[in-house]
Amino acid sequence: MKRILFILLALCLFVSPLAADMHPESVQLGIREAERQVYTIESPISLQVQLHNHTAAPYLFELAGNKVFNIELEVTNLYNEKLSASENYIREKKSRQQVYYRDIRILPGEEFSFYIDVDDFVSIDTPGIYFIQASFFPDLGTASALHSNILTVHVHPESSERGELEKILEMEVDQVLQKQQLPPDQVVEYTLRARQREEWEKFLLYLDIEQLMLQNRLKEAEYRRSSEEERVRMVQKYRELLMNEEVDNDILLKPASFSIEKTIYTPQTAEVRVSEEFRYPDYTEIRHYRYYLHRPEGYWTIYKYQVMGQETSS
Repeated sequence: MKRILFILLALCLFVSPLAADMHPESVQLGIREAERQVYTIESPISLQVQLHNHTAAPYLFELAGNKVFNIELEVTNLYNEKLSASENYIREKKSRQQVYYRDIRILPGEEFSFYIDVDDFVSIDTPGIYFIQASFFPDLGTASALHSNILTVHVHPESSERGELEKILEMEVDQVLQKQQLPPDQVVEYTLRARQREEWEKFLLYLDIEQLMLQNRLKEAEYRRSSEEERVRMVQKYRELLMNEEVDNDILLKPASFSIEKTIYTPQTAEVRVSEEFRYPDYTEIRHYRYYLHRPEGYWTIYKYQVMGQETSS
């Protein structure tokens, strides 16, 4: 049971932060639990949706009375399988009813929020760990959307069924997240391919998140003066910041292709040099990375990286 609780604590017992100000001159969408609680398949999951205007001009959008016309939710499980839309969502979207909406204006520096129930969008009928991301359509007549942070939610079984289902959940978590005895170059390849596919749990599997966080001197100083419980919270928060692409931007870039150029290692440390290609509409960028690995628990993990140079071509 202690092992189960540790796994669940490490995965999902902390609230995802709203999207950080990575792009200070943008309008950003964030979601979080409206009220933090223990969820079962019988209890509703209510989310607070927030729009932040970080631009220098007012932001105008159309807000429908029925939020299914503004919001789409993508909910995936540990296997990266997307859950089906709820009957309510399908019925409302297919109806020929007139959509009533009001025009909303958010001034620079202001925010606007409203609440939705996950059940109105997606059917969650099995206990487990789920990852929720929202897309917001500000203009009801177009397909242009804002995308939120990824929120991790744990749906518990009913108390009478909890013991057996937690065993099943533990087996699923172990199966999905179990490390393998891979050499350093294969660890880096596994991590980069997971990033290409946006398989976040796999991408994070071989990252030493604690050591990556401690590369930041301010984080290191805060960590050193924190209690053990506070340190656990800091590492988990940093993990969610990585999933939301809010820290360590260079390691989070999604390469179109990559090639491993050289691997150097001793029994306990390794360095893997990789050339990664990033394609943009007007040019292609090639970056040269060095990933540093160690094996404190018998498995190679990435604890530091550097970008050694970059080239561009049209």
